[in-house]
Amino acid sequence: MAATNQKTILVIDDDIDLQKLLKLKLGQKGFQVITADNGEAGLDMLEQCNPDMVMVDVQMPIMDGFEFCVRATHYLKTRHFPIMIMTASDDDDSVNRAYQCGATDFITKPINNAKLIHRIMFALKASATAERLSEREKLLLSAQKTAKMGEWTYNIDADEFFCSPEAALLFGLEAHPIDDYKSLLMLISDNNLERVASIFQDATNKDKNYSIEFEIKTAAGNIRRIRQTVDYEQNAHNERRLLGVFQDMTDLREAEAKIQTLSMYDSLTGLPNREYFRRQLARSIRTAQRYKQRFALIKLNIDNFMRINANLGHAAGDTVLTEISKRLAICVSDADMEMTAYEAEANEDIMLGHLGADNFAMVVNNIEKYEDSTEIVKTLCEELNKNLVVNGESIHLSTSIGISLYPGDAASAEDLIMKASQALTQAKELGPNKHSYSYFSQEFNSKANKRLQLESLLARALESEEFIIHFQPKIDLVSDKIAGAEVLLRWHSSELGMVSPAHFIPMAENTGLMDDITEWVISEACSQLKSWQQQEFSLPSVAINLEPSALLNEGFRKRLLIKLRQQDIDLGRLEFEITESTLMDNIDVVLPVLEELQAMGSSISIDDFGTGYSSLAYLKSLPISMLKIDKSFIQELEDNPDDAVIVNAVISLAHNLGKKVIAEGIENAKQLAFLKEKGCDVVQGYYYSAPLPAGEFHDWCIEYEKKNRAAEQKDGFNESTSIH
Repeated sequence: MAATNQKTILVIDDDIDLQKLLKLKLGQKGFQVITADNGEAGLDMLEQCNPDMVMVDVQMPIMDGFEFCVRATHYLKTRHFPIMIMTASDDDDSVNRAYQCGATDFITKPINNAKLIHRIMFALKASATAERLSEREKLLLSAQKTAKMGEWTYNIDADEFFCSPEAALLFGLEAHPIDDYKSLLMLISDNNLERVASIFQDATNKDKNYSIEFEIKTAAGNIRRIRQTVDYEQNAHNERRLLGVFQDMTDLREAEAKIQTLSMYDSLTGLPNREYFRRQLARSIRTAQRYKQRFALIKLNIDNFMRINANLGHAAGDTVLTEISKRLAICVSDADMEMTAYEAEANEDIMLGHLGADNFAMVVNNIEKYEDSTEIVKTLCEELNKNLVVNGESIHLSTSIGISLYPGDAASAEDLIMKASQALTQAKELGPNKHSYSYFSQEFNSKANKRLQLESLLARALESEEFIIHFQPKIDLVSDKIAGAEVLLRWHSSELGMVSPAHFIPMAENTGLMDDITEWVISEACSQLKSWQQQEFSLPSVAINLEPSALLNEGFRKRLLIKLRQQDIDLGRLEFEITESTLMDNIDVVLPVLEELQAMGSSISIDDFGTGYSSLAYLKSLPISMLKIDKSFIQELEDNPDDAVIVNAVISLAHNLGKKVIAEGIENAKQLAFLKEKGCDVVQGYYYSAPLPAGEFHDWCIEYEKKNRAAEQKDGFNESTSIH
């Protein structure tokens, strides 16, 4: 027999001759035998040698075999090994006592060797089987604990009930086992008790299997959700019993509820998400149809929310969205107190939703007349437009609101949302203010459809090469020479013809197209400069507008700097115009890119100067070379003394700060004369030329320079004549 399979038997007997005899006989059969003279020494050997079986004599000095068996049960808790009692007495009392003390078998002296070997082999086989069963039981118990399960059995005919310790633990009864089913029923909540008891009774009387889920109250007072399955069986002896399994479903049900909540509610605001809100809206429609009711759908949007994200970060944006949801809940509540989003959502008359990004919605059910919704909208405007402090920054909030009405405007959830969205667009066009709300109208619907058509065509314009750039000359008033040109974007649609920039540029900003369009304009302007240079036509500079939506986009700012470094022209000939409001409202975002542009050699000018609220300290320190007076001050320069004062003040201020001044919108000689007198540096406008395509602009410049040279020669001739 291989050493790895050799079994060790511990023989404990004070008879040395018997020890030797058993060692010889068992050794011949492949067993390893170790010996001890008494029970106490046997316990030491048991701990040190870990035998596979023990043979122990009953009558021994110091510690007899019975006491050894009792003491050895301590080791049986951790491993299985059979204990065979050796006794000269085979009376029933001795045998029973041996079994009660922990022995698994006995043999009488004198020992029959052949019988002994069979008894040993059987005992070892039974021990191995018990060991495997014990391991399986441990695995089962471990699995039950992991799955939070426990079993019970009920012998119907004998009226005997057994409940496993694991099942008792589920009920919080670790120290108090459940002795009968009635004790278990006492732990079940009152609203489930009758149902669970009837299932147990039905399984007993109707020989059926059942599964039920119910709530219990544990001994510690906690509410848990339990699933019970009951199987009926009848064995070959016609004994009937029920086999039951308890499983704690609390964590699973809570996880399912959380998943359902995540699928139905917005995780940030706790309000119903877009899909769930649509379902609730459809339910409102069904209720209104059934009871002949009216309701209003209110859709609202935070004005300039992208700017909040760009300036203060997305965490600040999330704070704003959370605060808006709280303010909506306040508007929904009857008293001036905060409700949770879930409490607000449960309100039957008013239903809230977060449709994504900065879009929220509200359904006001069962209104008597449509005008009733106006009061709610006014309350919303007042509550939502209050300033909010985030990270120490005071944010001015304003919202735009669109309202559609059921059944007057639409009969389906999709149509109601669409028309509320169209009304919201109309409200935004009115401009952000404290009462920026609009009801859906068919007239605006027609305008909206045209707008959608224009947006669709605009989205394809860049790819279809429908954009062109025009150049409007800028004139130096000191030398009367061409100082450069402003690049202006034009769109010649294949379907609509020429489209006004006043129509398509705001649309491009709102639809996110301005980034790509601005990049295209820069590339085209640089290519044209290079082309003119090759034709020996050198334009001092070109000014390119950087639109707010593009400049506030971090990705665009990075691409802008990369694209400029790739251009094969002198970047000192590029001038970038940004609006005063863009600069002052986003100084921390815009300043780094302005400094980069200046480091490349390009110059910066503030467009529409005078329409915002620039700080003198900022103007002094910012990398700005020119202020561009807004044309609104130039148009009424002759008739409005205030405009004349403002223009004069801007020119003086700029020069004192070391900046140049350009005035746009020059249309007549009087305006030009005033600006020359006040020391304006550069002008542009229709007085000189409208914006022209590149070819026509080139021809205009050549012609203008010819006229200038002719005028200079004439002036020179007149001077020489007067001298002579």
